[in-house]
Parts: sequence; C-alpha cells; structure tokens
Amino acid sequence: MNSSHARGSVDSAGAGLTLLLRRSLRLCVLVTVSSLNLFSPVTSASSTDAFINHLEADVKRLRGEERVVAHGRLAMALDANGRIEGALRVYRRLARQRGDDRWRYLLGVMLVQSGQYVEAVRVLRRVTDRLSDSRKAQFWLAVAQQRHHGSALWPGEVPDETVAEMTAVDWSKLNHAQRLTIHWTLDGYPDDPLLDQRIGYIRDAEVVRDYVEAASDIRPLSVLRVLWSLQGDRTFSELLLMANLGAALGQESRTLEAALAGIALAPEEQTVAALPLHRIAARLFSARGRDDLAYSHLIEIVGHHDATTSSSEEDRTFVEQLGLIEVRNGRQQIALELLLRAGTWTGAYQAGLIEGARQNYRAAIAAFEKAIALNPECDRCFYFLGQSLGELGRFDAARDAIRRSQVLKAASPEGERGP
Repeated sequence: MNSSHARGSVDSAGAGLTLLLRRSLRLCVLVTVSSLNLFSPVTSASSTDAFINHLEADVKRLRGEERVVAHGRLAMALDANGRIEGALRVYRRLARQRGDDRWRYLLGVMLVQSGQYVEAVRVLRRVTDRLSDSRKAQFWLAVAQQRHHGSALWPGEVPDETVAEMTAVDWSKLNHAQRLTIHWTLDGYPDDPLLDQRIGYIRDAEVVRDYVEAASDIRPLSVLRVLWSLQGDRTFSELLLMANLGAALGQESRTLEAALAGIALAPEEQTVAALPLHRIAARLFSARGRDDLAYSHLIEIVGHHDATTSSSEEDRTFVEQLGLIEVRNGRQQIALELLLRAGTWTGAYQAGLIEGARQNYRAAIAAFEKAIALNPECDRCFYFLGQSLGELGRFDAARDAIRRSQVLKAASPEGERGP
C-alpha cells in the first residue's frame, strides 16, 4: 500500500411513389434507453427464479471442486439480482469452508454495500492481512471503517473526492445496478474483474433495466452481453436496443439477428416502430452484396422518406440504392422517381444517364444540371450534359459544357468525375 493517512468524517443525461412501394413489414421510433420497458416483471421474476433454481440444483448435484464453483456462481447470481440475504449466506459459507480470499472479498464488499459495517471491517481486515496486493480490499475496508468509526486509513492514491463520495453515499437509496457498478465511477479505483464478474449473472428485469440505463454509454459491450445472456422470449424494445448496441460495436452477425427478430415483433399500431432496425438490416445486407435481401428493408425506409424535409445522408443513400435496384429490375419509371427523389448528385447523374439512353434529352439535361448544382466538380456530369445539349441542337451550350468537363478532368484526374 502507498503512504496512508487518516481522514475524519467528510460531508458530502411522395404519396404516389409510396403506393407503388407497398409495404409488407412493420417499422419504429427509436426510444431512449431510460424509457425502455424491456421485460414483463412477471416473466422476469419466474425467469430469475428458474435461473437460481438451476444453480441451486448444480450445488446439490456436484461434488468436490465443481461444487465449489457452483456455489460461487450461485452466490454471484444472488448478489447480482438483489437477493442480498441469500447471497450473504452463500458467501459466508464459501469463506468459512474454503478459506478462499476471493469469497471473503466479495462478502466484505457486499457487507459494506448492505450497511453491515462491523462484520465488513472484520472480514476485509483478514483479507488485507493475508494478501500482498490488497489495494481494492484496503479501499473497501476504509469505507467500512469510515462509516463505522468516523475515520479510516485510506490508500494514499484515493483522491479526496472519492473519499467524500463513499463517506456520503446512502446505500439504501441505490438500486442494485448502481450498487454493482459504483466502483466504475470512482476516481483512483483500479480495475476490479472480480466485482465485474457478478454482472454476467444479472437476470432480474428491474436490475437489467437499471443496468442498461446506467452502463449503456460507458460499458456497451457489457450491456450487450447481459442482454444476449437472458433466456426466454425477447421484447421488441430489448431487440431494438441490442441491434443498436451491436451496430455501434461492429458485431454484424448478432446485430442482424437482433434487427430481423425485432422487425418481426414490431407493434402493428406503430407504423414507424422498426425503422431503425430496417436501416440496420439494409446496411448489413448491402455490405454483404445481398441487394435482394436488402430490397424489402429499403422499401420500408423509402416509404417513410420525405424529400421535402431534412433527412439523413444515409436515408438519401438508401433511396438512391433502391432506385439503382429498380433499374436492374427493369422498372425504369420508378427508378427515375427514386433517383431524383434521393437528393444526391450521384442519383441525379444516374437519372440523367437513364433519360439520355431513352432519348429523353430535356429530362436528361434537367437531371445533369441538378447533379452539377449538387457537385460542381463532376466532370462527367458536364460531359453528358454537353452530349444531351448537342442532341437538341444547342451547340454553343454543349461546347461550353464539354470544355468545362475537360478543364475539370485535367485539374483533378482522380476527382469527382462521376460514378
């Protein structure tokens, strides 16, 4: 331990086109983590009890070291799900019978967090006396001493702000998720894999909801692991959160699994309920080169895209992508509407090429001019504009456009030349 010092008591976040693209799936509004109602309390209680009953059965069935491991898993599961008395009972048994300081440490921390400071001091002092590197146990011992005696010897690396926070904390006002993760918020507290290990045993709906709210921003991978570990039927809100977290973490296969399952569960009465999931599915299928599988999701997205209002760049790209698929499907009129509706220079450029191939040169000119307005550096847009102008006998304007194309091409051979 670094130099220690005594401290006294401290005070203490287009209608027409839509008809042509009739939808067969259902879609969503992204809700904030804090407002999610992830699980039914009744279902959760029975699921948690079933999980604990399974662990208790393992304890009875196994022998030797396997039984000790089963006891440890049971203790952590009781601890993680707020079954405090049961967890303390199993931790005490493990500490008494095995003499393992891991269990004494977890027992000591749980005693502190349940306000039983006298026993916590005794248990944690024994841990600190036996271990050569006991900084974490020394920290919790100091918390217990401070709360029981009004003063304590704190490890020297612990800042005054952390001492003040732990002296003033009211454990009775913390939910179980806050209790499980409080060490993440403390300055000067080292990584603690043993305390973190308890989190993998969370099953109770209320604890899961509180944990998701507390940890989604700071430990998204941990939250995702907890959600995937849950048994039973999943809710739409749960799958929505899992897909969004998975997408942010780059876990493509499971993200797609969650997105598709969530789309299937999207509420009938919420016509936009699964829109974020369709975006995820379209993005992932497209990245795999499976436009055939992305198609239905693109239809859903485009059905809710309003070109008259601001939209994300990704949504505009989705509209353009659906237009290009419709070109390959031979549905040129729909494709043209989509490409122009997308509001992208590449979409307008592609529309110009289609109109030019159909010898509809006035429409082609309008499309190329739109593309140039969005990207004045597109040399191919000027080139094909010149070609279309020439077809209509507007030779002076055509020469000007072709010259502009040559200037841009010479100035930036690798620049924005067109798709």
